[in-house]
Amino acid sequence: MQIVTTSMTMNLLGSLPTSLRSRFIVAIAAMLFPLAVLAGIEFIALRMAVRSFEGAAAAASATLSPVTHLQALLPRASIAVHHYVLQGRLEDRQRFGGLSHQIDLTFDEAKAALKPGREVILARSAGGEWLRAKGIALAMLARSTDAPGGRNLDLFDAHIGGAMDALDEVIVQTRQDIENELSAARGVERKGLFLMVAIFLAGLGIASGIGTLLARSVLIPLQVLELGVDRFAGGDFAHRIPLVSEDELGKLASTFNTMAERIERSVAEGVEHLQAERVEKFQAELAYQALHDPVTNLANRVLFFDRVAHAVARWDRHNEHLAVLLLDLDGFKTINDSLGHAAGDQLLIAVSERLRACLRPEDTIARLGGDEFAILLEGMGDTVDATHVARRIIAALETSFALADTEVNVECSIGIVLGGPKDERADELLRNADLAMYMAKAHGKARYEVFDPSMYVVVRESLELETDLRGAVERQDFTLHYQPVIAIATGKVVAVEALVRWKHPQRGLVPPLAFIPLAEETGLILPIGRWVLQRACRQGGWWQVQFPSDPPLMMSVNLSAKQFQHPGLVEEVTQALRGSGLDPRCLIVEITESALMQDVEATIGNLRTLKELGVRVAIDDFGTGYSSLNYLRRFPIDIVKIDNSFIHGLGVDPEQLALVRAVIALGQALNLQVVAEGVERGEELEQLRSLHCHLAQGSYFAWPTDHEGVAKFLTKARHPDPRLSGSRPGSAISLRSPS
Repeated sequence: MQIVTTSMTMNLLGSLPTSLRSRFIVAIAAMLFPLAVLAGIEFIALRMAVRSFEGAAAAASATLSPVTHLQALLPRASIAVHHYVLQGRLEDRQRFGGLSHQIDLTFDEAKAALKPGREVILARSAGGEWLRAKGIALAMLARSTDAPGGRNLDLFDAHIGGAMDALDEVIVQTRQDIENELSAARGVERKGLFLMVAIFLAGLGIASGIGTLLARSVLIPLQVLELGVDRFAGGDFAHRIPLVSEDELGKLASTFNTMAERIERSVAEGVEHLQAERVEKFQAELAYQALHDPVTNLANRVLFFDRVAHAVARWDRHNEHLAVLLLDLDGFKTINDSLGHAAGDQLLIAVSERLRACLRPEDTIARLGGDEFAILLEGMGDTVDATHVARRIIAALETSFALADTEVNVECSIGIVLGGPKDERADELLRNADLAMYMAKAHGKARYEVFDPSMYVVVRESLELETDLRGAVERQDFTLHYQPVIAIATGKVVAVEALVRWKHPQRGLVPPLAFIPLAEETGLILPIGRWVLQRACRQGGWWQVQFPSDPPLMMSVNLSAKQFQHPGLVEEVTQALRGSGLDPRCLIVEITESALMQDVEATIGNLRTLKELGVRVAIDDFGTGYSSLNYLRRFPIDIVKIDNSFIHGLGVDPEQLALVRAVIALGQALNLQVVAEGVERGEELEQLRSLHCHLAQGSYFAWPTDHEGVAKFLTKARHPDPRLSGSRPGSAISLRSPS
């Protein structure tokens, strides 16, 4: 009925006199013109603020360019000196001369670019170290008498390292200066925005005043008519507009009165014919829709909370326990995104039917939203009864679902809380059940957890750890440890694997398993992984100079799933290689099976791009994921690393031995290098040697240690331990270069 009234009202407004319409248009134009002028002023102010911000950002970026250029030039100069001392080639001495001149010019450029005070640090620390290193190098190049590892060469390396450390300090301090400048630029932008808002408000006030003055002559004659229209639209069809004149407005009021009389009669006739049962049915449908989920027809959140509240109120009278189960589907989002929302709704309906089959008629099941369900169990004797229901639900969901001609599997994580007379509020029960469900997901999903008050401690510690980790990322409170990879046939070190550690101010050195999952969940793994990649490549380049070998020592770096799927991965790898001088063929990136299988086609594309750079690819923790042999054949990989769970106690379990033998044979058949992880005992090494495994790493050879410990290990490894050599002398196995 209101739609009919509105339509008739619009038709009548169209019959306003031409003079009134003209005056109304003039009033609107008078309001819009000042706003248009002020909008232009606001746009100019905004552009000034944005250009100020862009200028500050451009100036900040130019400040660090010479310093980062020095970081790239110093290792190259060191390499030239080493090559000349070791090989005596004239072209290396000439190359050092050119690099030396370029470094001096870049130092001058850096001092000119840095702020006052920062150039003093650069000149006294980094510049002084470079001048001392340059003097030693020129002396060695003149005599060319130093042997590898000589005292002058070590002293030269120490000064180069000191210069690099000083450059790092200058970069950290300069970045702080840059942040301060950018903050000032943002302040200018905020002032510009504040000015825009002030101008807009002032303009709005001016325009409103002008428009009000011009429109007053139009609005006053229509006030009486407007009041009558509002009462009609509100359903007061008995109201009549007084006829105050015989002009066009009077005729319009008369037309409204006629319309009201007709509508009043129509409403009266309609009410008389409306059956009482139809009204009751409509009200019942509205009540049902308000308390039930439209997809599954289960109770919704409102009804479930009401049922729980009533159950809590009955505790004291019957002294019975109740249980609340909170259930979340694992993997539902993937199915919903890949098959569509219609298939997702179909899956929710099928899940709700299986849940009903696991419960008693008196139990309450609700869909709280998304893929989250809640169950109320009354009359529970103890926790065992509730956990029995949870196990029955998990088992019921193990059978696959048929959706859109596709079979899918979905699992669930369940949180259980048992209530009794001491508990008072329904929202506390739901909150505790939600916390228990969170713990079930954290412990591996497809399981249930019963609420315990100690879970709050775990959550609080997790939040504190996340806060500390964010601060550590900003301060780069990390360090790298390295573990050698040994050729089983010769005992030679052919690669080292970089492993990140967190230098926590209170907890000390934190291992990766204690913070990497949290970094993955929060997205902090991206800046951490970028830092690890850069530092590992730089360290690998230095070791190749200090410990030359044929083939050269390789550096292996782990990539997380988020890193591997990040669109900027290839650019980050390229920058790390370019900044360190490390040959791409000497870099190995390790990726777990689960990360490779998240998006197979995208994975193949990323792997091929890395291979085009020359980087080598290894599957880490092989055997713990779910990749098939077909995928293993399609992936452009070079190395397979057998997970340490298959190596521990090798030779004791025949099935375990057969599995390792099969993986090694598979790698050889696919022309892949095979690395055994976690070798701890000599017996395990002998078994791997008998199976013709290529490489191994583990505590039997060396625990992960810092760069100084690895340098000592590499010095000792120049003379391989005969216990590690096989029965085939001269058959050294090394990581092949990518084809």
